[in-house]
Amino acid sequence: MNIVSVWDKTEAQWLAEREKGIGGSDAGTIVGVNKYNSPLQLWSEKTHTTPRTFTGNSATKWGHILEPVIAEAYAKDTGKAIVEWPVLIWSGDEETSFMYANLDYVEVEPSEQFPAGKVTVWRELTPPLGILDIVECKTTGVATMGNVKAWLKGKVPESYMVQGYHYVIVLQSIGIEVDHVTFLCFAPGQDPPIIVRGMGKREDDHILWD
Repeated sequence: MNIVSVWDKTEAQWLAEREKGIGGSDAGTIVGVNKYNSPLQLWSEKTHTTPRTFTGNSATKWGHILEPVIAEAYAKDTGKAIVEWPVLIWSGDEETSFMYANLDYVEVEPSEQFPAGKVTVWRELTPPLGILDIVECKTTGVATMGNVKAWLKGKVPESYMVQGYHYVIVLQSIGIEVDHVTFLCFAPGQDPPIIVRGMGKREDDHILWD
């Protein structure tokens, strides 16, 4: 089964599912662009050779708390239909069966079920209809000084770009034809405070790949 529910699992059960493969947040570590972890450390944690030492900090705590606020603001400001789909999606290709995606949100075609300008929660194993885009929420400078410079001049931090590539590969492997990721970075002190960056083949955002 390629899609596993998250909404009915405890945090411990959810984390156990994630240990079975490689997720988008792991991908940057594997290719060497995540300064907070190393490939060797990730391997040792996934194989249970050493215990996982990082369980979160103030930055990850506030990032998680602010995710729905960022998504709601983006939906309201743009009139887009945003959907929270709390699942783990495993790759359908044999060669990449170790890859999974745990998306923050997706953008879909507006409908009565998924109204424009709002965030709707979809708790089904079947994908919501009309997926257009992957939407990822990030924060910088909330609990620490952050690194807003990495988001300026049309840029996205490399580790997040790799995460985006990873998610597109996983979704396309199960027949969800999405080729674009929108990153929403909440950066206090900036105007506007939510930095929007797009990567993919749509023309309504900054394009970072062809």
